[in-house]
Amino acid sequence: MQEAAQRLLTGESLYAVANDFNERGLLTSRGSHWRSQTIRKAMLSPSIVGKREHGGVLYDGQWEPLISETAWTKLRELLTDTSRKFGAADGSYSGKRPLGGGLTVCADCGKPLVSARYRDAIRLVCHKQATGGCGGVTITYDQYEHWLVELVMARIDGVRWRAENARTAAKVDTRADRLRTDRKMLQEERRRVVRSFEVGVRSESEMVRRVGEIDAEVRSIDGQLSALVTDAVLDEVATADDARRLWREADTTKRRRFLAAMIETVHVHKWPEGMPTKLTRRTSERMAARRGEKIETEAQFAKRRDQHAREALRQRVCIRWRR
Repeated sequence: MQEAAQRLLTGESLYAVANDFNERGLLTSRGSHWRSQTIRKAMLSPSIVGKREHGGVLYDGQWEPLISETAWTKLRELLTDTSRKFGAADGSYSGKRPLGGGLTVCADCGKPLVSARYRDAIRLVCHKQATGGCGGVTITYDQYEHWLVELVMARIDGVRWRAENARTAAKVDTRADRLRTDRKMLQEERRRVVRSFEVGVRSESEMVRRVGEIDAEVRSIDGQLSALVTDAVLDEVATADDARRLWREADTTKRRRFLAAMIETVHVHKWPEGMPTKLTRRTSERMAARRGEKIETEAQFAKRRDQHAREALRQRVCIRWRR
């Protein structure tokens, strides 16, 4: 369980950990194969930190903890985050794409772009039915991901980023501690409010109203903590070489957490007005002469097409960086 906890906190998915355990022939205590939900249940159980729960209160158990309470708190924040999954238009999850799952949004309406397959190519689209979006933005996924990952690696390659990353890590730890303290105080207040109703000090309507307000504040804090836990994936990234190795070896979930730790959101605009959406190779001597151009080889055309795609991305994509 220590291995599973460490791998989850560094960005791997439940599925990847369960699949690896099964491939290695590791079994559960009951002799069964591992499933994502089995690992999730084990990670959320207080027994993993040497405690038992009764009536919503934790008590010390008679066994040694497997992980620290700090690690357990981070795991709970990560695994109970309601934004971990986002339904896609094609019935899959946008989270199957590192830049899906709400990280990429439409610049016109602000709605998340979701994945859809069109003529055997994956695209991210602003979908009217899936998200209530405007439907006006579409971007081919593979080109977009390759281009953006290059920008991320170039950013990490800079000395300035490494210095800022060290400062940000310290700020993240301080903010997370403050948020956990606020959440604990709210949970204690919630118990007091419910108790005051039970002894007749508050009316039911007052209790329901205040409990609703507290629950909303706790959900907001949980969302902020989940975003901070995402940053743990950068603990193993000191240089661009580290980042490239992480990208090569990581599954989709860890890749997305890596990008989410670097990027707040990516806004995609419509195709630039006046820019052709498709290029044709210059193969006619007559047409080339008329335009003052030269006939292109396959390699020359591929280079021009790549430059065209990159220029379109540069004009269309606006990145809001976290780091």
